[in-house]
Amino acid sequence: MPKKISRRYRSRLDIMADVIKITMTGAKKTQIMFKANLSYKLLQIYMRALLEEGLISESNGRYVTTDRGKDFLETYQKLVQPVTERGVARKPTLTSEFLETYRKLIKTSAGT
Repeated sequence: MPKKISRRYRSRLDIMADVIKITMTGAKKTQIMFKANLSYKLLQIYMRALLEEGLISESNGRYVTTDRGKDFLETYQKLVQPVTERGVARKPTLTSEFLETYRKLIKTSAGT
């Protein structure tokens, strides 16, 4: 019997976070495209958006994460990090802290 292929669809924020993580130590477009598993067309769209928002910068064909990008990534990780209770990971609940972190992430990605 053939193996079932698991497909996990990523949100726009997930893809942005992936690209920002990849560029933490500097990376070329091709490296980003393969590591983030993006087509060239999608890579162009996300790179343009991340550059315009100041989340990454480019120098001599290499892309690196800016301080603003690091802030975005930190906020993103707080948002998606599973809450652990008694050693069992579970999905985060909609607490006021969770919602505030989400609002901050949206503001950061919107450039405000």
